[in-house]
Amino acid sequence: EFRWAMGACLSVEINTWFLIMRRVVYLRREHVPSAVVEFMNAAFYSSWIAIRCVLFPLIMAIYLRKCVEALEETGTLMHWPIIFVPVHGIFCALNLKWSYDLFTPLIVGWFKSDCSKAAQKVGDGL
Repeated sequence: EFRWAMGACLSVEINTWFLIMRRVVYLRREHVPSAVVEFMNAAFYSSWIAIRCVLFPLIMAIYLRKCVEALEETGTLMHWPIIFVPVHGIFCALNLKWSYDLFTPLIVGWFKSDCSKAAQKVGDGL
């Protein structure tokens, strides 16, 4: 009943692979074409969002739905798949924290850049 979830949860390793390759590319960026660097960035960020920010919460929703179904069928919380909920909840919480850590500097950089451009336009107009 839950075998598919193992593969879905292990898909996070695709993102981990892109993370490692991104680090390798950055260490050797003088010798790597810029198109490869851009591809690694795009693959890393898109797989991060698709897997960690979309797929994992969807799996959590499925686990919760299955637990509710089991509770309605059996009338007890003593259903073995319920162990998936807290474990996967921890993974979702970690993904949320890591996403915050990953994207906060990017978003702050975008706003600082926009504010600098706006200030420059105001300064040029004076």
